[in-house]
Amino acid sequence: MTEIDGAARVHLSPRLRHDVIVPVDRLDRATLRAIRYAISLGGTDIRAVHVAADQDHQTTLIARWMELGVPVPLDVIECWDRDVARALERYVVERAGRTREVTVVMARRDHPTLRQRLLHDRTSRRIARALGGYPHVDLSVVPFEVGAQHAPGGPPRDEPAAERTPVGVGG
Repeated sequence: MTEIDGAARVHLSPRLRHDVIVPVDRLDRATLRAIRYAISLGGTDIRAVHVAADQDHQTTLIARWMELGVPVPLDVIECWDRDVARALERYVVERAGRTREVTVVMARRDHPTLRQRLLHDRTSRRIARALGGYPHVDLSVVPFEVGAQHAPGGPPRDEPAAERTPVGVGG
């Protein structure tokens, strides 16, 4: 911040690059919604990242990713110590810098009961804490209500499956 004629001025410099990263544990509606949002941000590079602590789960996720033809590349980071937050933090921080802004788009699954919320949201909270203090790293959370009767703006789930609009990356 500088002073010109007694008034404080703030200099904002646009970043040359804007990377958007979507952490992926599993490929479900919450993840697809986060990917749609990430694409809408118009970043110069959009990537999904899976921190692989389980080889079988990793193989299943990659096969499903290719089967659905998700239009975002999937990077896989091997994580033998199972510290997902630290591995993702390292991946994101390597990309952030003076000329690059990084936005991490996290899918948040809102579970209907307190017990489910306590059991299922610890890793995403650890990731948010790990990334929250870095300059040029922004966090965005895309909520998804697990077990809702219908998706917002969508048809009720009690309609026959053939009449429902499929939820995919393009729609």
